[in-house]
Amino acid sequence: MSGDSLFVTSWGRGPEVVLLHGLGASSWYWESLAATSSGFLATAPDLLGFGRSPSPPDASYDVCHLAALAPHLPERAVVVAHSTGAILAAALAARWPERVASLLLLGLTAFPNEATARRLIGSLGLLARLTVDGRPSARRLCEDWVNGPMGQRLGLLEIPDGPVNPRALRRTLALSIAQRPHGLMAAKVHLKHVSVATTEGYAARPGGHQAAFLAEVATEEQAEHTRLTIAAYDEYRRGVLPSGKGARELLSCFEAVDHALGNHEAGAVTVIDDRRVERLLHAKAKTLHVGIANYCWFSDPRRALCLKLAGTPEASEPLIGMCDSARCPQATHHAQHRQPWADHAEATMVVLVDNPRLSRLERERARVASERAAAVVAAIDASGADGLRGQ
Repeated sequence: MSGDSLFVTSWGRGPEVVLLHGLGASSWYWESLAATSSGFLATAPDLLGFGRSPSPPDASYDVCHLAALAPHLPERAVVVAHSTGAILAAALAARWPERVASLLLLGLTAFPNEATARRLIGSLGLLARLTVDGRPSARRLCEDWVNGPMGQRLGLLEIPDGPVNPRALRRTLALSIAQRPHGLMAAKVHLKHVSVATTEGYAARPGGHQAAFLAEVATEEQAEHTRLTIAAYDEYRRGVLPSGKGARELLSCFEAVDHALGNHEAGAVTVIDDRRVERLLHAKAKTLHVGIANYCWFSDPRRALCLKLAGTPEASEPLIGMCDSARCPQATHHAQHRQPWADHAEATMVVLVDNPRLSRLERERARVASERAAAVVAAIDASGADGLRGQ
């Protein structure tokens, strides 16, 4: 991998300083220095697999990183580096000590020797011990857990066969956030390390890759909501109807789409294809918010039960964590929501209603909750059966 392959940003005049970012970041990490510093010539590359630089196809990262950085390392350079970049900077100095005048290493995990590093890292657990020993079983153990029943129970994406490309990190996270119910909870903004790993690092203002990442999430989320809306419409056409307080309004929308598809003025032939259905359902799809056990068609904030309970009726989005879809006039239940409600009804009955340690009042509340969940299951079953009988 040649040094010419790296994307490099430079600014200033004077003595040369090489700036190396950390894991999950890019040269944007050092952007604030460009406006506030002077008196030196800064060179900030995007490391392999990050920012706008390519990824090594199959070679070891430690070898490729040093080879790619070598052409950008001037004689007697001052190297400032953070986190993973600090590890690479130390490796550069060890490989070419005559070309490195000094190092400023930020956030570097340092050990007095390799034996101590292996011992301390290995003490973190079995997977860490296998990793520091360089055993292939480390990856197999991780894959077996993530791809097995425990990982799938937590909703983790399966680890694919073959090498994992770090350039796909942002894309994978964007799709996961967009396609899971209510995203990854607060992962878009509030989980610090997700933000760090998918944007510009700890010390960058919002923008650049962060803006591109959030825009990609929004685009994929809208595409996923359109897909789900079309799927609900296809179920309706097959006679599998939604249930819930918002079902009548949703069915009215679908009936209007049927009318638009079946009635058109005389003239050129009108082709009914997926794109036309998508255009007709586009506005409805934009109101969809996805919960674990329901769909929320957020067309009127004043009717949203969650906002009434929170005392914020003018909010622009529903509070999906406060959703009571069995009572909300904008919520619907579909066939894919049956299992979560059935599990909830059964678990509430077994764990709470039949628990002699709870007070009679607590058991009564649990019984009401279990019966309400069972009623939702019955309504889902009845809506599907009634729709099929009506065909």
